[in-house]
Amino acid sequence: MQDLPPRASYVEVNTAALVHNFSVIQKVCQMPLMAVVKANAYGAGALGASRVFVKQGAIYLGVATLDEALELRTEFQDIPILILGYTPDHVAKVLVKHKITQTLFSHKQAEHFSAAALSLKQKLKVHIKVDTGMGA
Repeated sequence: MQDLPPRASYVEVNTAALVHNFSVIQKVCQMPLMAVVKANAYGAGALGASRVFVKQGAIYLGVATLDEALELRTEFQDIPILILGYTPDHVAKVLVKHKITQTLFSHKQAEHFSAAALSLKQKLKVHIKVDTGMGA
């Protein structure tokens, strides 16, 4: 197999633009905001983008997976982090221990996660996904 040339594309993130955009949205919404930084902040770098957004006043960080949440938790111990995607039941205690908010997709999942939190004598914050039928 022939060696492929290195990728010619790259991402250059202008943090001043992130600050500006967050500020504009904050002014329009006039309420606390969650910065969604899933998928490595859509290529911008989750840790770097999160630093910018938290400094600008983001009160929550949103990610897609447990791995993304744990990466952010190493630096952001006090900022709430919400996993927007599905997390398997067998890692429920990891969520509790790291104080990560989980989106729940079913009653059965809620019961399992609740039992895991109770077994650790702690609470688990959750976000309940409700299918309103708008996506059908």
